[in-house]
Amino acid sequence: MTIHLPQNLIQQAAKKQLVSPVDLVMGDHWAEIDLGNSMRLSLLKVALQKQQGPSAKAGGGSSTTRLKLPLSVFQGGRSAMVKVIKKGGTTNARGMRDQMSYLSKDGDAKLERSERYFGVELDEASQERLINSWGLSGETKTQSDKTTHIVVSFPADVDNDAAYRAGRAWAEEVFASGKYGDVYDYYTAFHTDRAHPHIHVVINRRGMENGDWLKISRVSQFNYDEFRAVQVEVAAREGIHLDASPRYARGLSDRPIPDAEIRRAEREGRKPEAPSHTRVTAMRAAASIALYAGQYSTDARLLRKQFPALSKALAEMAATLLSGRELAGGQTRQSKTTLEEANHASEFIMSRRSEILADIKEIDAEIATIPVGKERSMLERDASRIKAEAARHLTDVADLIIHTRENPDGLYKGLEAQDGIEKTVKESADVQIAALARSAGIDPEKLISRYDRSAAASIGLAEGWRRDELEDIQKNLTYQPDTPKSKIEELTQAAYDELHRNALQTYRKAERELEAHGRRKKELHRIAKLIREGRRLDQAQEEGLRRTVKDTLTTSELRELEAGQSKVFRHVAKSIDQQRALSRRYLESELQDAEGARKLQLTTALAKIDRDADLAAQRVSDQTRRSKDRGHGL
Repeated sequence: MTIHLPQNLIQQAAKKQLVSPVDLVMGDHWAEIDLGNSMRLSLLKVALQKQQGPSAKAGGGSSTTRLKLPLSVFQGGRSAMVKVIKKGGTTNARGMRDQMSYLSKDGDAKLERSERYFGVELDEASQERLINSWGLSGETKTQSDKTTHIVVSFPADVDNDAAYRAGRAWAEEVFASGKYGDVYDYYTAFHTDRAHPHIHVVINRRGMENGDWLKISRVSQFNYDEFRAVQVEVAAREGIHLDASPRYARGLSDRPIPDAEIRRAEREGRKPEAPSHTRVTAMRAAASIALYAGQYSTDARLLRKQFPALSKALAEMAATLLSGRELAGGQTRQSKTTLEEANHASEFIMSRRSEILADIKEIDAEIATIPVGKERSMLERDASRIKAEAARHLTDVADLIIHTRENPDGLYKGLEAQDGIEKTVKESADVQIAALARSAGIDPEKLISRYDRSAAASIGLAEGWRRDELEDIQKNLTYQPDTPKSKIEELTQAAYDELHRNALQTYRKAERELEAHGRRKKELHRIAKLIREGRRLDQAQEEGLRRTVKDTLTTSELRELEAGQSKVFRHVAKSIDQQRALSRRYLESELQDAEGARKLQLTTALAKIDRDADLAAQRVSDQTRRSKDRGHGL
């Protein structure tokens, strides 16, 4: 199956102004892809985490605190290029000497120490001292690399001196600033022997202050996203405009070409080809592109008043992505956005976003102090709605957009009761749910309160409740001596699925009872309206009236009705006059067969209803007369 990713983006963009990854993963146009809801939800989660990136949790040096506006798109920047050389580390003095010899180009290129050591050039003697200070001399007890080798490259037309300064600034910012934890020593070698000027950075993996071991990975603070973000920032100071945005942020929907395909194409003398999208990768890519489009749209709205030109450019970028097209470098270059202006705008955006997110965080903190039960569940649903509203303004924030749609499995969709019969039906269902909760090891009040609405919980709220209940179930299973420890997670998930399958079945059965009850109320409302208008009832309505009333009201409500309380029909008709008309017709029907004390009771009830009607009419008349008197100044 060929999947045309841009076309799917266009289809969704035609339906609504803002397209979120929820639309693309859960939307109707993916119905042809039979993945199941759990797979779609997992893909949504992957897409959201991918967009946020590992540096979102990285702390002070995270790129999330850096320039968020894609400055290069306005100024025509080329891609930032940072590469960790595989097998480029060294384990001993011999390997270090060989590497230094290669990087120095037999003396043609300088080897320079970090700014901590004033950037002094390494001669042969100082090279040996460096090798010793880095612990590479003598016998090694491990084959693990003690150094890491990184290359930072710049475009071919960049001034060599500017590239050199940017490269040195990059190494100092990443490894010597301490923003990412420990401080690491390094030396550099700047090369111009190829089309692209580039700087080699060799780092001692043992931290100088805390002794932390340097680790570069997707989940580390030292990661490619952060490396490229720093390169964009330091290069901009030298007038070099680079782009560190991911492929999807630029609308590049094709899958990246693997290194193996590039090498194979070179051997075969052809152009390398990107692999085709699978159903899963296409869905993930579309969701990621929508997230970036959402960020541009969000930033555009936040900047609309203070930075109108920049706002317009960002809105155009969002529209470009959702039209299935790529962002061309420099497509809005005429905006002449400078680094200072972009940083100022970025700080403004981050401030506004922080205010919204801080308010939501405060709401969550307040709710966390409330004991488990109906009040807390109601507030959690309210908070979920607030997050969905905030997502309209922050369309790229993963923790918000997952509250914009109900979960597709209908989890936590229970019942809401208004009148007596509805409350009776709901109470009966709740008793069954309480028994299910206790057997699974969950507080019954907690589970019942989460099913206390006729709407399913949002994806985000359902996920949070799911994690909480899985923890309760796992604790319950752990305390049972016959539970196999190796299967605890599997059994926990199975118990959760079974619990909610039975809960949904119980509430859906009760819902069908309430639907029948609702039809009876509608019929009584039609009858009340006909009576009040002085129109005749047909034979079926006359004959079925008494039975319908008795099936619609509880026993206690029937006693109130036969005592002259017409308000028992407040859930059938809003009009008091219609409530009294329906009450009279029912009592008159019952009176036909009544004898003795019951006949007296019904006659008294009819008299009370008439008396109440007369009193109400008298109050209206008195109010009308007083209004006229005030109008005449009496």
